[in-house]
Amino acid sequence: MRSNLPINDRESVVLHPRRFSWPPPERGFRTLRNTTRFGMCCFIAAAMPLLTGAFAQAGDWPSFGLDLGHSRKSTERSGTSFDAGGWRYQEPAPKDDVKIDIAATPAVADGVVVFATLQGTVRALDAVTGNLLWHFSAQDGVVASPAISRGKVFVASFDRVLYALDLMTGHLLWSRGGVGIAHASPTPIEDALGEGVLLATGFPERRLIRFDGASGKTIWQTTDGALIRSSHASVSIGGGLAIVGSVGGHYQAFDTTKGSPVWAHDAVGNVNLAAPLIHGDRMYFAPGGDNAALHAVALATGIAVQGWPVTIAVPHSKPDSQTVKLVGRAYAVSSPVVAAGIVFL
Repeated sequence: MRSNLPINDRESVVLHPRRFSWPPPERGFRTLRNTTRFGMCCFIAAAMPLLTGAFAQAGDWPSFGLDLGHSRKSTERSGTSFDAGGWRYQEPAPKDDVKIDIAATPAVADGVVVFATLQGTVRALDAVTGNLLWHFSAQDGVVASPAISRGKVFVASFDRVLYALDLMTGHLLWSRGGVGIAHASPTPIEDALGEGVLLATGFPERRLIRFDGASGKTIWQTTDGALIRSSHASVSIGGGLAIVGSVGGHYQAFDTTKGSPVWAHDAVGNVNLAAPLIHGDRMYFAPGGDNAALHAVALATGIAVQGWPVTIAVPHSKPDSQTVKLVGRAYAVSSPVVAAGIVFL
């Protein structure tokens, strides 16, 4: 799905959230992917050489969606060839032969790759060697992608706890309960209030909370039930607003320094894990479910931009067999990206 926009954006877009790169030029560039096979999980890193033999270099990917607005946009330029070398990390097999699964994309910053499993294990690897640096065990599984900021790793778990770990050692710096069954990745923020982290609480809670990044102290939180429905999507930040998408197609904006509500926009759909994209003075989102549309609203007001939403054209195919009856159709939930004046979905 693509739609022309009145913008001039010529930077490249990394469309695959599992592609990561490494800071120091002399240490090279690494990409990482995760796979599950025969109940085991592997992490594979491959080096991408330049024609001169040196390694290509790009920026970190410290949190879900790369940045506050979830642009997934990197300044890196992909090369024409990738080498199959590099390193591989094998997740240890559990003693009870339980299948190890990974649902959360890793985070990358300061030479460290951090990933988490559905079994609640958080591990950090050296980006260049793939060596295990440390591991930490939450009390339940982790679906939300970790986030890295200022030497800390923020992890939200199904045990309804937000953890802050030291990036280099894995030591627990602080933890805070009462954040619901978290599917949403934490969103680090720095503004007039200093270092912080925002999290939309999962079921059964319906709140948005800002924690102090250094101490874990609650800076502000919305009243219980302030969110129309529970949220499973990471918070998007732009224009001094923290925007939350919740189940049922509800989008709400709150002041990042006070937590006060600013606007709400209702659209039919599931939303699920798809965070809205903030680009310039607009917000784009595709809630999916019964909603076959890509939406655009003004960031400051939440009012639909003229000419939007745009209907997503989907072929209405029929079952091949007469014995098969089509009983329904649902549209996938996805987070858009913008490049070269075009919205991609």
